[in-house]
Amino acid sequence: MGQESRRVEWEQRVAAWKASGLTQKQYCAREGIGVSSLRYWASRSHREGKKLTLVPVRVSGGNSGGVVIRGSRGWECVVPEGSSAQWVADLLRAL
Repeated sequence: MGQESRRVEWEQRVAAWKASGLTQKQYCAREGIGVSSLRYWASRSHREGKKLTLVPVRVSGGNSGGVVIRGSRGWECVVPEGSSAQWVADLLRAL
């Protein structure tokens, strides 16, 4: 099995586990796969940021210093005015 097809297979398994409502241990027992493998691929998928979600935004006030981006977990980042879209995308991937 090639590296790309293995990645796709595990992404599908991780998605199926999340949709199943089962714990990792329960899902792995049902599917006959190792818990450590599922944990690895679930963690890898999360780190790679494959599942970005776009949400509505509200622009308010005149923050002349740039745009403040606030994450759902309480972090925030000020993006300087005039920043390139590529730089912002790279920054968001790193978060």
